[in-house]
Amino acid sequence: MSDRVPRLLIPDNTPLSLLSMIGREALDWLFEPGIEIWVTDMVRHEALRDPDPGDDHRVEQRRILHKWFAENGNRICIQPTPGGQDYEREMRNRVRGGQVPADKPSWRNRGERSIQDLLPIVSRIAAEGESVVLLVDDRTARSLVIQAARMEEVEADLMATETLLEWLEQDYGVADTQRAWATISIAAGDKQPDAPALDPVYVRKPFS
Repeated sequence: MSDRVPRLLIPDNTPLSLLSMIGREALDWLFEPGIEIWVTDMVRHEALRDPDPGDDHRVEQRRILHKWFAENGNRICIQPTPGGQDYEREMRNRVRGGQVPADKPSWRNRGERSIQDLLPIVSRIAAEGESVVLLVDDRTARSLVIQAARMEEVEADLMATETLLEWLEQDYGVADTQRAWATISIAAGDKQPDAPALDPVYVRKPFS
């Protein structure tokens, strides 16, 4: 992709959720390329938070994600965002108030805000001479990132989880990662977000 030092930035919880359907080993595949793994604080909050009523209660997946984050604190860089810091403050206030269910912070629109918080981070990393690969499956999040990056003229590469698994097997010799997508499809009830027809997506500044 580039001769610059890359970072894999995960601004969308979907990849972690999909990989955790297979188990801990699949999450560890993220470390195989030997590049820095960055996760936004909002993604970590979403991956580990107690589900709201009506949400998916995949207990085993959440247990796997809790353990993965806890045991890889020195390998995963949690990138703070303004939205994530607001959420943490709201949760602390809720604890002080006795954890009244009605006072639980809403998750509504936080995903969109986290994307808005992301672009300055990507811009700063690129300005420091490093490249950014964003692992994003959610279609709305992908569109927001691409549109914002083009408007701000920020260079970024986007990749879906299905494409990542192909890349890991072809370029890094990680066995059976492409076959793992079929397992994810079964576990997700065939509701997994397949990679777009054009993936990866390379957002580049226009030539002057």
